[in-house]
Parts: sequence; C-alpha cells; structure tokens
Amino acid sequence: NGQAFNVGNDEIEISINDLGKQMIQISLEIMGEPESKIIYATSNDKEYTSDNPQRRCPDLTKTKFALSLTRTIIRRQTQKPI
Repeated sequence: NGQAFNVGNDEIEISINDLGKQMIQISLEIMGEPESKIIYATSNDKEYTSDNPQRRCPDLTKTKFALSLTRTIIRRQTQKPI
C-alpha cells in the first residue's frame, strides 16, 4: 500500500529564466567573465503548454511531517563548487 510524496522546494519559487541568470552570475563570479548566455526557444509542439501548471512549488506538508524533514541549505549554496 504505497504512498506518494511531493519532493522539492516549497519556500523559494523561481523561474527557469531566473535560475539561468543566477547560474550566469555565479559563472561570472567564479571564472571572471560569463561565457554562457540564455537561449530562448519556442517549442514546435502545439500541446506543449496545454497542461502546464501555473505553480510548480510543491506542497511538502505530508513529506515534512512523515519524514521529519527540514531544509538545511539554500539554492545559492548548492550552486557553488566545492
């Protein structure tokens, strides 16, 4: 009798565009100059956005309660090399 659990980040919702910009900024900080750029493309699939959720931030209430989980690091920390 399995159960489904949402996994992800329920505190900071970010668009793919903003995440890309953050990655370029980190690249600038680490390498001194950005060699990357964001390329915008349009899908040829007419149904691409037909079932596209407006909010991707999961409800982690069940996961946090059942597994006693709490967030310990922020995204910015995970993007820097070790």
